[in-house]
Amino acid sequence: MKPLTPITMVTVALGGLVLAAPAPAAAAATPTYTCQVLGEDGHGKVTGVQDCRASSGAVTAGTSTETAIVRGSLFGDRFTCTAGVVANIPDTVTADGCTSR
Repeated sequence: MKPLTPITMVTVALGGLVLAAPAPAAAAATPTYTCQVLGEDGHGKVTGVQDCRASSGAVTAGTSTETAIVRGSLFGDRFTCTAGVVANIPDTVTADGCTSR
C-alpha cells in the first residue's frame, strides 16, 4: 500500500469537503426617505415635507451622516444626498450634498 500524501490526509480528515471562498456579503441597502413633496434650493439642499417615511435603516428622528436617497412621491423626484440628513418623520426631512438622479 502506498503512503498517503499530506493533501490526501487533509482531504480524508475533512471528509472530502471542498473548501470554497465565502460568498461576498450583499450590499447594504441605502437609507431612503420618501416624502410627498420635495423642495430644492439649487445648492444641493433638499427638503421633503408631508407624509415622510423612512426605510432601509434610515433614522426617523435626528441626524445621520450616511449617504441617503430622498424621493418625492408626488412628482417622482429622486436625489442622492451625501452630506448628511436631518429627519423629523413624518413631518420633514432635510438633506445636504444632494444631486438629482
